[in-house]
Amino acid sequence: MRVLVSTYQPTDADLDEEQAEALADLARTGTLHRRSAAINSHGQTDTEMTVRSYLTEAGEQRWAFIHQGPEISEVIDSADEAEAETTYEEEVRGLAECAGEDDVPMWTETDVDRVAEDRYTVTVQRRTGGVWETFTGEAQIGAATALPVEYRLEKDDVQTLMDAAPALAAAIVAQQAETNAEIALWNAVGESSSGRSFDAVRVTVTGVGPGGAAEYTEEREIPTAQPTAEEVAALRRHLEADRARYDTAAGTGL
Repeated sequence: MRVLVSTYQPTDADLDEEQAEALADLARTGTLHRRSAAINSHGQTDTEMTVRSYLTEAGEQRWAFIHQGPEISEVIDSADEAEAETTYEEEVRGLAECAGEDDVPMWTETDVDRVAEDRYTVTVQRRTGGVWETFTGEAQIGAATALPVEYRLEKDDVQTLMDAAPALAAAIVAQQAETNAEIALWNAVGESSSGRSFDAVRVTVTGVGPGGAAEYTEEREIPTAQPTAEEVAALRRHLEADRARYDTAAGTGL
C-alpha cells in the first residue's frame, strides 16, 4: 500500500507533498465500495473507514483505504483492489478489538463479517437499599466492555455472547466486594468513603448468538463483609499517625 497522507506514517518517497495531496483528494471523492462508521449519540460520525476506487489524472485506476477520526487522517492506496480490501478489513477488525479502551469508539455501522454480529448490549443493574439502579452500554466480543465507570473488564475476557453475562457479573462482584469492604472499614472508624456500596448485581446481555438473536441474564449477590477488629485498629493507628504528622508540620510552619 502506498501512503498518500497520514498523521502517523510518512508519505511515499516517490511522491512529493503536492502530488500526494492531489491524489488523496481524488481518492476521498472516489466511488465508495466499503464503509464502517462509529456514529455518536448526536448522530455525528466520530470515526470512519472506507474503500474507494478512483482514477488518477493519468487514467490509472487505484483503490484507496481511507481512515478519518478525531485524531487521525489517513489515505493509502494500491493498484490492487484485493490489497485495499484486505487492509480495510484488518483495520476495521483491529479497531473493534480495542473498542472501549482509551475512548476507542465502537462500530455502529460496518460491512465486515462478524464485527457487527459480535456487538452486544449490556444492561447492568445494581441493588442498594432494596432499589435497583440501571446502567446500559454497548460492548464488543473480544474487546474491553462498556460498564459503569468504577468497574473494568479487560480485552478478551468475553469470547462468546453466552459467556458475557457470567463474565461481566463475576468482574463486578469481585471489584464491588473490595469497594464494599473499604466502605465498611472507613465507616467503622467514623469516616466517610467516596465509593458506593451495592449488595447484588444483575447483568443482561442481548445480541446475536449461534442461533440468532439471544438474551442472557446473570444475577449474583455481592459480599458485604464487616471489617475485623484488627483492620479497624490498624486504620485508627494510621489516621492518628497522619494527624500527628499534620499537627507537627502545622506547628513548625512547614
